[in-house]
Amino acid sequence: MEEHIKTEDNTFDLNVKINTKIYEDKNQKTFNTAIKDMIFDVPQGEFCSLVGPSGCGKTTLLNMLSGLDQNIDGNINYRDGSKPNDWPIGYMFQEARLIPWLTVRENVDIVTDQSEASKNLGIELIKEIELEKYMNSYPSQLSGGMQRRVAIARAFVNKPRILLLDEPFISLDQNVANLLRQILLRSWQNQKTTIIFVTHDLREAIYLSDRILFLSKGPSKIIHESQINIKRPRQTDSKEVEEIRNKLLETHPDILSGKI
Repeated sequence: MEEHIKTEDNTFDLNVKINTKIYEDKNQKTFNTAIKDMIFDVPQGEFCSLVGPSGCGKTTLLNMLSGLDQNIDGNINYRDGSKPNDWPIGYMFQEARLIPWLTVRENVDIVTDQSEASKNLGIELIKEIELEKYMNSYPSQLSGGMQRRVAIARAFVNKPRILLLDEPFISLDQNVANLLRQILLRSWQNQKTTIIFVTHDLREAIYLSDRILFLSKGPSKIIHESQINIKRPRQTDSKEVEEIRNKLLETHPDILSGKI
């Protein structure tokens, strides 16, 4: 099992070397190590998924990559040596997190620089997610899936160089989730964004990704990587996706169990 994952390509958007990430459990008055010896690179424009058992530190890692959590022992560098706060980074959470008193268009526009070009891109993205006729609707008037669509448009409206997604399609009906995955892939391909996508769903990761990094139980580290060499566009229920999934689980039966 690999602990140090370094790609062959030297055109990186992201370079991560985390020695340790320790957090305090104030209730138990203890200190716990969430991440230890995690090293990996993400090439420019790659769709990279992070897969691991519940509680292994996937969200903690995204918070560090985004710059929300800077209390780490290690280094996170973007291209040209930039730090997280210096780069245009998007972050999409498990919930849509729309502002309830703003319309669809206003929820997308609010994260822009308010220029005419940004607002026009917002309108185009709303059209792409097929919510043009709901542009003046409020979140309470939308279904959960529609709200997630708005969140995707908002995530891409600033043309982020890197987009972080934390299980954005969890708890959705499968048909709705599949539609959102297609919208995400289309936006990614249009903008050539580098994506880091957290999921516990191996089939979803194979369908979406160029590469999957598998995380161990805590303290988390990378224990395996898998390059997904399936021609795009893909189908979620395709024979190729199922074959890769079965082979991974056969070769590494404990990779998702939380035992390692």
